[in-house]
Amino acid sequence: MRRCMHVYSSGSIVATPFSAIISDKLGRRKCMFVGGWIIIIGSVIISTAMTLAQFVVGFYNCGWFGGSIPAAAVTYGTNFINNNYQWRIPFICQCFACVIVASSVWFIPESPRWLIAQGRDDEAIAFLVKYHGNGDANARLVRPEVEEMKEGIRVDGIDKRWWDYRPFITTHSGRWRFLQVMMISVFGQWSGNGLGYFNAAIYKTIGYESSSTLLLLNLINSIVSAIGALTAVHFTDRVPRRPVLVWGTLACAITMAINAAICLPIAQTGTIGKTKGQAALAFYYLFNVVFSFTYTPLQGVIPAEALETTTRAKGLALSGFMVSGISSISQYASPIGLGNISTDSFWIFVRWDVVESVCWWFFCVESQGRTLEELEWVYQQPNPVKASKNVDKVVVQQDGTVTEKIDPDA
Repeated sequence: MRRCMHVYSSGSIVATPFSAIISDKLGRRKCMFVGGWIIIIGSVIISTAMTLAQFVVGFYNCGWFGGSIPAAAVTYGTNFINNNYQWRIPFICQCFACVIVASSVWFIPESPRWLIAQGRDDEAIAFLVKYHGNGDANARLVRPEVEEMKEGIRVDGIDKRWWDYRPFITTHSGRWRFLQVMMISVFGQWSGNGLGYFNAAIYKTIGYESSSTLLLLNLINSIVSAIGALTAVHFTDRVPRRPVLVWGTLACAITMAINAAICLPIAQTGTIGKTKGQAALAFYYLFNVVFSFTYTPLQGVIPAEALETTTRAKGLALSGFMVSGISSISQYASPIGLGNISTDSFWIFVRWDVVESVCWWFFCVESQGRTLEELEWVYQQPNPVKASKNVDKVVVQQDGTVTEKIDPDA
């Protein structure tokens, strides 16, 4: 199974550079539809496998909490089946969500900017009239938006040049924007959460042996982690990003450090008492709750807020490339660390989480509650981090430009 996970990551790394090109060319709906059917076909290949080679070729990883909790519950239930459907049923169940996506995606409107880029102006205008103009074709907001999109495509047109990633490097704004994407992509996969691929081994190390118990503990871990993530989702629109990322990452370091300290006897003697094993499990769960609260919602939010419309597809593709790359490294390195230095490998993540927290403190640009115009102004400043903390002192003019607010009492 571990080898299969490596194949999945390798496939993701290879596919991500092409995803932006295809998405910009065909649009979001067609890509989602085709992607859903690819997963369904892969699930069919896996669930009907008679050889290991057939299983490896079709392997696909489920989505996260929306898939991890049902997947953990299904695998726990099928553990009591004494035939091949014990492992076939979980893969068959992957198809259900994809059927929903493939059948409902056509009810989602295409991006108006993509429509304009494809020369389908009337459809784009109809979209903007409906969603931005409250059905009024003469709404003051609609025409400026159309002209702004056309001008952006004419001047920039990065989404028409499949090979062009230069704005991420050659411009001050682009470098800072991509830094946000890079940090959330790397830190979101390399904060100790990668140990989750080896939950069964960790549970065994702290004293839990039976297969049914291991599956049950994995289900509980998915549920408590989801609680942390859903709690964060509830506050996402109200809580600033910087404090969550700075202090949340530091909290990850603290909970992981306590877990590592409790597990110290394992690294020294290879065994651990029942009470300490239970405490280690509790703090391992707590670490996952804290990580899910800190990173799970923001892994999708930060790239979307940091990237401009013209660079979003390519930026998300690069994010996917980094996520898959770091995930693959973690999958190869973690078992080596657990095998060679046991739970002492947890201290590696403790130290790295501290480094991450420092990086967020110095380089995280606050984007919560900011308009596109405000963020454009922020990223153009010499120090975007400082500017993002003072953005409430600027004013968005009627023409969309952003200027600093003048204090009449100053």
